[in-house]
Amino acid sequence: MRSILAFLLTLTCLTSPIRVFADPASDYQLEQSKYIQRVAFLIRQNLVQQHVQMENPEVTVALRFSADGKFETIRIEEGSGDPSFDMSVEHALSKSIPILPVPPIPPGTTGPFTFPVRVCGGIC
Repeated sequence: MRSILAFLLTLTCLTSPIRVFADPASDYQLEQSKYIQRVAFLIRQNLVQQHVQMENPEVTVALRFSADGKFETIRIEEGSGDPSFDMSVEHALSKSIPILPVPPIPPGTTGPFTFPVRVCGGIC
């Protein structure tokens, strides 16, 4: 009888939709990846590329948030080498900042945190 109960308990744990042994770090990484994709999409929606010299320019921006998830600053971390594209990204950033979604807060955060976001002018 005990072996049947143990078997049923094991079967219930394995098929249950509740993840008993969920890894919070992997959940956070998934949420972080989704967030970065949403922000990059938002910036690309506001991006107006005029007089861009390069074929597939790419810029990396850093979004900085306070420990409670409030937006603090944004800056271009790595330019594309094309000043007109970099200026287009800066303009898109200024249009995107008021509607940025709330970021996932890293587990154990006690201070500001940063998200790097890659913005492409072509296919990336």
